[in-house]
Amino acid sequence: MNLFTGLELKEQAHVAHEENRAELIRIARLALLRHLLANGTGTMDDVREVCEVPPGVSPTYFGGVPGGLTKSGIITRDGYRGTNRAKAKDRPIAVWRLVSRELAEVWINANTEEAIHAAAI
Repeated sequence: MNLFTGLELKEQAHVAHEENRAELIRIARLALLRHLLANGTGTMDDVREVCEVPPGVSPTYFGGVPGGLTKSGIITRDGYRGTNRAKAKDRPIAVWRLVSRELAEVWINANTEEAIHAAAI
């Protein structure tokens, strides 16, 4: 029997979640990086302000947004603060900080609609 730690199970869930919501996560990552380039730090509240959640889709996909960016060394968690969303009642959420402006710009340029379309041709 293969026993997984909580962290391993969480990572597996994020990978599966990302595969199912890849386009939504890509758009949310673009929004997060653009916000961080302009402001230095930000939260998923900032992303949710500009990313509409499609009908029938759970907003839990926002949890998968930072993962690939942290693993790539583009952003890092910089603490926690209370959410601005009334529904979440000041629940703590991660504050993200830009680590590499250069890597962020490379990621954005490679993940715009135009870049993806050009790569598919």
